[in-house]
Amino acid sequence: FDEFLIAVDQFPNMIVGSGIQLDAIHLIIEHTWPPDLQLKLISPLGKESLLSLHNGNGVDDYGNSLDSLCIEYASFSDKACSGISAFAPPFIGEFRPEESMSQNFLGEQVNGIWKLAICDRASGDIGNLRMIELVFAQEECNRPENFLIYDVESDFAILNWDESLNCEWIK
Repeated sequence: FDEFLIAVDQFPNMIVGSGIQLDAIHLIIEHTWPPDLQLKLISPLGKESLLSLHNGNGVDDYGNSLDSLCIEYASFSDKACSGISAFAPPFIGEFRPEESMSQNFLGEQVNGIWKLAICDRASGDIGNLRMIELVFAQEECNRPENFLIYDVESDFAILNWDESLNCEWIK
């Protein structure tokens, strides 16, 4: 693995899952054969979350590597409606990571040195990390759908609901 360091220092004494969450990781990676790549994010204390594992069809990149403004990137977010394996490169847009970042990094300090680890399983290919950004945000509480309360007793009730991902924009 090649590791790229990301220093975070704007959130003193903040803990993931206690009012703040890792909302997204934006990146642009230029590579001659993206299906060779394994991408994972590593927290300051060493917890890992797999972002992408050998996805793509052999052409293009993660994000637009020709974009000098770095606005056409691949974004990994637990809020994304679809995983990256459902798409073909260039991977531009928002994708759900292979593993949940909110679960894997729960309880972690926000400040510290985070790492993007990239493994290229083949020799001879070349690539460059063009841009990386971690986006932390205030935790959101999504309004549940299909809320149901049953088996109500004086000191007990069962609650069920569906979590809303607000994915109506997907066609």
